[in-house]
Amino acid sequence: MPRDHRLDFGIHIGYRRENDLGLTGTAVAAACQVTQSRYSDWERSKSLPKTEQQVRALAQALQFDPDWLVTLWSKTKADVDKKGPAKVTSAYAVTSGEGRDYSDEYTR
Repeated sequence: MPRDHRLDFGIHIGYRRENDLGLTGTAVAAACQVTQSRYSDWERSKSLPKTEQQVRALAQALQFDPDWLVTLWSKTKADVDKKGPAKVTSAYAVTSGEGRDYSDEYTR
């Protein structure tokens, strides 16, 4: 059975932002010229960037190889298009730039 890539994009960008770079979602969103809410949706696998240009801006902000992130985005997008959006069962905490902690719950 082929691997399901629907959560891969969000997991990678969230881990990189928080654990490798220590950036806020607000800072990454600003670097990508999108709202913090839109970036948060990407990270939580609720949606994906709509254009390759957005993915390349995100790669620059998160210090990823742009071609690698575009490939990951393409695989994730293909699985979402084929199977529908992923639904996550566990809570995922997102910390804003103001230090408040937000949790959002999803169903699988």
